[in-house]
Amino acid sequence: MGSLFAGTLSEAHPGSVGKDHCHLCYEACEEHGLSWGAHHCHPDRQPGEQLARPRLKKKQQASADDWGIGTSHSGKVVRVSAGDQLTVESGGQRYSINLFGIASPVHGQAYSKEALKFTSKRARRKKVTLIVQDRSGEETVSASVILPDGQNLNHLVLQNGWAWWDQRASNELILQILSQEARQEKRGLWKDDDPVPPWNYQS
Repeated sequence: MGSLFAGTLSEAHPGSVGKDHCHLCYEACEEHGLSWGAHHCHPDRQPGEQLARPRLKKKQQASADDWGIGTSHSGKVVRVSAGDQLTVESGGQRYSINLFGIASPVHGQAYSKEALKFTSKRARRKKVTLIVQDRSGEETVSASVILPDGQNLNHLVLQNGWAWWDQRASNELILQILSQEARQEKRGLWKDDDPVPPWNYQS
């Protein structure tokens, strides 16, 4: 019974409830002040009743404007599509995140699957902190991604040889150092003598 009173919500949000009028939150959790997977109850909902996800209010839709360069946001990684590309849910919206300053092999390129596997293992389903570095659209963000243990995902991918330092985007010294280290140690894609960066690759 403790969980019933500790996690009672009257505001409607997606998902059906069980016979005890309770369920776990797996969608739009932050919009309702809940953590992902939190157990909570809706005394006013009928067991089995399904509610569609509500449309975002104008104020929530405009929240993308708050994602300016230098701002920090927390979210959950819901998809990893490449070694340097994630989809993160934050504040009820999903954002395409490019790992700032690096470029992993694109789909079909050598080592693209290995880069994807590396990033997925470290970031998928994790709650991360995003530090916005650039914006290329309302829902597309280039960011530094900080993992729950405090490590910088961008740096890890680069250091382990699953990406190139993209000097077109960043001239940070740490990226240069990590790239040189991976190359000298022949890590990841640097096992090849002269791997082709994605901006020069033609499938």
